[in-house]
Amino acid sequence: MGVNLSGIYGFGEVEKPTSVGAAAEEEDVAGYMIGGGISYMGFKVAAGYGDAGDGGQAGNSAADNGSWWDVGVSYATGPYTLAVGYFQGEESNVVGTADDQTDFLTIQGQYNVAPGLDVYAEVDFIDVDSPTRTT
Repeated sequence: MGVNLSGIYGFGEVEKPTSVGAAAEEEDVAGYMIGGGISYMGFKVAAGYGDAGDGGQAGNSAADNGSWWDVGVSYATGPYTLAVGYFQGEESNVVGTADDQTDFLTIQGQYNVAPGLDVYAEVDFIDVDSPTRTT
């Protein structure tokens, strides 16, 4: 049985002066990620969460750089590995504008043909809802 835990925190100070006519200075940068996983007899389960904070956004806006979470499960036996993973991320826009959201489901399979040679296949289902972007 195996257990993995991880975490990271990053921060920085925005020193860019407020531009002429701007309502507020930009927010300082701060964000974090946490995650963990468990493995047992060929099975692995892992999950994580992250928040990028509101660094670089105007101090008086409700916008942020987004948060996300993900989860994955895999099973390996002999030369075969199968895995399924899901990711969801969301970014808050200014007040009065709908948030951006991304959903990502992936299904993967792998076969070890010989040492150092694998055959791999993946199918991804991606849904991006971004009312503020036109492209």
